[in-house]
Amino acid sequence: LTCRFATESLVDQLTNGGTHDVITPQRLMYTGQDPIRTGVDLFLVEFAEVPFPLSLLLSESSLSTYRLLFRHLFFAKHVERKLVMVWQDHLATKEFASIRGAMGSTYLLRQRMLHCVQNLIYYMMFEVIESNWMHMMAEITKDTAGQTVDGLNEIHQNFLDQTLEACLLTDREYVLAFTRVMQTCLLFAKQMETFIKKVRLHQDRHQIALQNRDRVQKSLHARGSGLMGSPSVERLHQEEMSEKRQRSKDQSRRLLREVSSPEFRRMISHYETTFTKHLRAFMKIVTKSDDRYHTQKLNLCTRLDFNGFVSYSMGLR
Repeated sequence: LTCRFATESLVDQLTNGGTHDVITPQRLMYTGQDPIRTGVDLFLVEFAEVPFPLSLLLSESSLSTYRLLFRHLFFAKHVERKLVMVWQDHLATKEFASIRGAMGSTYLLRQRMLHCVQNLIYYMMFEVIESNWMHMMAEITKDTAGQTVDGLNEIHQNFLDQTLEACLLTDREYVLAFTRVMQTCLLFAKQMETFIKKVRLHQDRHQIALQNRDRVQKSLHARGSGLMGSPSVERLHQEEMSEKRQRSKDQSRRLLREVSSPEFRRMISHYETTFTKHLRAFMKIVTKSDDRYHTQKLNLCTRLDFNGFVSYSMGLR
């Protein structure tokens, strides 16, 4: 396997069939403010050379399908990773009891996004790819002695076609709806990263960790020198605890001031509305499908709509 960068993003490849169209304002809404792509957008893996006789099965068309599936899953896992990083940052803010109420809507939105992305990945990897792979292997081993190259090619091609269709990669509407959901999650994660940097949460935590290390070292030194419990050591300990409490109060006030601002509330409300709108549109397209994977797609919708919120907002309940 080798790694390289593609010449166009996955969305362009799926929606344009590999052609290079002029970038329109509508496309810029979901691919950035300029045509410059990131490494995540363009990264792919491929076989440098397929040896004979494997090349009889892995044609250029088959390899192109595998590249498509890899890029689709890679992008989804990238979005999941970014949301998990947001979750880790939110865990650090929960130690400040005064901001939990103000951050409640942010926590809920992040959890809705993470739940959505993780269930989409689970559906593609386990309900589609693994299931279809097991079915393909069963077909191949059913009559090993009587299999021909043409027969193996047909089984393999059926696996690829079924997997692409069930992963929603054969219909432009599915691709655009899926991409809008993912890009909304990604933009939210980037906004939360900016917020964490603005309130200097990690910088303060790093400083506290360094001070804790120094305090432990001083405590060990005092214990080894027989000074444990002396007035000077106790006074030093009290001063350090006082500084720690003051720092925690300052950080709590800084966080509360930021999350209580009208700009932050509008930002969260905007992402909540946008995410609900795009998820609703995605589920509406999936529920209207009448192909042979309709049951699988309905199972996906059930996972995404675990509490009935989306279907209720769609007027289905």
